Amino acid sequence: MSLVASDTALILRYYQLFNQRRQLEAATLVDDACEFEHRPTRERSIGPRGYLAFAEEWLHAIPDLEVTVTSVAPLDTCLYLVEVRVNGHSDRAITIAPGVAIGGEGRLISFAATQEIRIISGRILSSRTTYDVNQIARHEGDDTGTS
Repeated sequence: MSLVASDTALILRYYQLFNQRRQLEAATLVDDACEFEHRPTRERSIGPRGYLAFAEEWLHAIPDLEVTVTSVAPLDTCLYLVEVRVNGHSDRAITIAPGVAIGGEGRLISFAATQEIRIISGRILSSRTTYDVNQIARHEGDDTGTS
């Protein structure tokens, strides 16, 4: 299996485990030095514990959260652009940017996001997430979500 194919399989497995609520297993795919950067909120966290903290925060706010991978494209050696679709109904507000919270009251949350994921030696070494905050806020609760 080529490096790109094995890295892509790891990325797909990572999201599959998240959607199956097997966060502890997903965390084993994360390097201890992995830096998670959530660009819109400017939050950062490190390693498997950082992954678990982000996952817990999102799942607490959106218990039925489902993340669907729409594409994986290599950008450089070991660096991939992963486009995802995020869908679920929120039980409580979640901060998506400084001073901007969405959700609560069972509202539909649906938006596109991108992640740049770096993989070294079969482990996730960095993950940077971004999305269009204004578009999400404009379409919050729409049955159609955002594009």
